[in-house]
Amino acid sequence: MSVNVVGVEISATVVIAACSDLTATAVTKARRPVSGPLDPVTAVCAAVRAAAEAHPRTLPLGQIVMNAADTTAEVSSALGPTVRRMLAREWNVPVVVVSDARLAARAETPYMRADGHETFTLLYLADPIRTVDVLQGRVFPSFDAHLGAARADAGAGGRTVPRPASGADIEPEARDAGGNASGSTPAAGDLTPGSLLRLTERIVASLRTDYARFGLPATVLAGGTADAGGHALAGLVQSELARQMPGPPTVRASRAGTARLLDGALQVAREHAIHRVFEAITRNYNPA
Repeated sequence: MSVNVVGVEISATVVIAACSDLTATAVTKARRPVSGPLDPVTAVCAAVRAAAEAHPRTLPLGQIVMNAADTTAEVSSALGPTVRRMLAREWNVPVVVVSDARLAARAETPYMRADGHETFTLLYLADPIRTVDVLQGRVFPSFDAHLGAARADAGAGGRTVPRPASGADIEPEARDAGGNASGSTPAAGDLTPGSLLRLTERIVASLRTDYARFGLPATVLAGGTADAGGHALAGLVQSELARQMPGPPTVRASRAGTARLLDGALQVAREHAIHRVFEAITRNYNPA
């Protein structure tokens, strides 16, 4: 008994679906653009169909996992239960929606395991900012904390970071045309030295609080703003933690890359499908 699975990544501009067998021997992908208020639903269904039909092994689908698009409110509000219902009706399989931060943590787990870290915290610097704990290789939400919108100076001075009353401490490129604080995530390389230092200070404040409470030995910085800061941001955070406290947690920049959500969705889909296959085998096993 074998099946294929599909992972889906939804963003503001494109939907990417990937179809894989349970051993990840073959993976096919399909992209569909997102445009218009109703198009996200159509784009998701079309991408899933194209990826599944292109797979060389014509097996039934056993699981679909998609990201929650919780960094893309205008898209996720158009999806909601509608796309889950349409996919479930077309493919007659479970459709699971997982938060972006949890999928990112799942994609990061093999890289951290290779470094000897089965337990770590992932700080997902997108909009909203979230933290997720991975304990012995298993992903747990760390209160699924909403830590505020990601900007060039966004950070996590605790579990909740209120939006500033004014944009006085935000870099000019992080403002909109009217001079208001922008909630957008900076593109890679767009962080200025000043905003990078402020971001470092706020991350350090959050990590010190988390470390005092939970003592997790390592932290991964992922998501749009973390990608913009890259290894430079991780290095600054590590150096500042070492200056402020003895035996600080290890800080790593994300290594899962820009496909982390799709990779995480595929990994979760395979795990769910394999679990159900073994359940069916056990249920039908007759030792007589």
